[in-house]
Amino acid sequence: FGREAEVAGQIQHPNVITIYEMGVEGDQKYIVMEYIEGDDLKKQMTQMSREKRLLPLEEILKIANATCSALHAIHEKKIVHRDIKPSNILITKEKNIKLTDFGIARLPDSSLTGDETMIGTPHYMSPEQFDNRQVDGRSDEFSLAVVLYELLTGEKPFVGDTLPIIMNKVLKVEPLPPSDLNILLPKELDEVIMKAMSKNPNDRYPSIDEFAKALNDCFNKKQQEKNKAEGEYKSPTIIEDN
Repeated sequence: FGREAEVAGQIQHPNVITIYEMGVEGDQKYIVMEYIEGDDLKKQMTQMSREKRLLPLEEILKIANATCSALHAIHEKKIVHRDIKPSNILITKEKNIKLTDFGIARLPDSSLTGDETMIGTPHYMSPEQFDNRQVDGRSDEFSLAVVLYELLTGEKPFVGDTLPIIMNKVLKVEPLPPSDLNILLPKELDEVIMKAMSKNPNDRYPSIDEFAKALNDCFNKKQQEKNKAEGEYKSPTIIEDN
């Protein structure tokens, strides 16, 4: 509980929830934080699943960019969030993104909830979290890529009914490329998402900024191709019979 206030209180960023105060009243501790009117991404994804639809690619990119921006601010302070998942990404009524829940974040000078303890949310945990290895910002990159995979396809990349099954898939099984599940996605996006979900952190993007750049480059290329195709299309000439 104190860690939530300690970590979030260090970060002043438009995409990170603001902590105003932490205190004690009697035997109860409390945190005063920014009030967010809206929903979390998990609720939105659940609603979309019921309606059998996906978010537009432009909206997914906006969520990705805002979350990457928040993570950049966190990683600059040598903090690792360790619990990036849809329910920790809040969406305001104005469609702004707020990253929240720093209760299990890893601080650079703290042994509490250290790497010797497997901690996180299984479907979104990185291999190094399952292996109890030291984590850095690339662990958050992996988790965000898992969230984006789910947004882009409507499916989690690593599924299972039990923790051992999920763990085995995260550590050893390569998921299908996103475009195999959503044929409207460009192949270039497969490469970006799959690279960020590499089992070995050294095979991922070196920083969350480079991951964001790769996503935007891919989107911009797709947009340019779309504009070019529309520019080359000529409407048929209509001849009116007078």
